[in-house]
Order: sequence, then C-alpha cells, then structure tokens
Amino acid sequence: MLGTVAGQGHMVTTYPAKVLKGDLTPGFMVDLAHKDLGLAIELASELGIEVPTGLAVRQAYQLAREEGCGRKDWTAIYTVLRDRRRRSSYRS
Repeated sequence: MLGTVAGQGHMVTTYPAKVLKGDLTPGFMVDLAHKDLGLAIELASELGIEVPTGLAVRQAYQLAREEGCGRKDWTAIYTVLRDRRRRSSYRS
C-alpha cells in the first residue's frame, strides 16, 4: 500500500504523525464521513452501480459511531477496529 496514493498520504503522514500517537482531534469527523458515504452510496444505487467497498467502509464508520466516536476524526476507525480485535482475542 505504501506505493499508492493512500500510502503516500495517510499511511506515511497521517497515521504516524497523528493516529498512532493517539491524536483523534477532528479534522473530518466520523459522522460527516458516514453521511457523505451514505449520499455517495445512494447516488450509486440510483445509477445502478454497485459499490461493495463503499458499503464496507460505511459499515466501519457505523461501528465507530456506535463506539461513541462520531465526533472524532475519521481516523478513529483504526482505534475502534483495533480495540474490537483485542476484545475478540480475549474471548477466544
């Protein structure tokens, strides 16, 4: 992934400088990303376009919202998924 646009931006810059240091102050809130994805998915549906990745991403944002992270930065998804994985590992 480091060779992609996401890798050059978020993987190299955003995550090490912000998320991995625990900084989840909003730049673009989970709630807003969830809303925007919903609008994009709705439009895609109206146009008859399947967007399975968009649906999966929106589900991740929904999980973050359910964990009380709606007003945090979109990168809070990382901590939500990490913590869910840890909790499920403890149950095993």
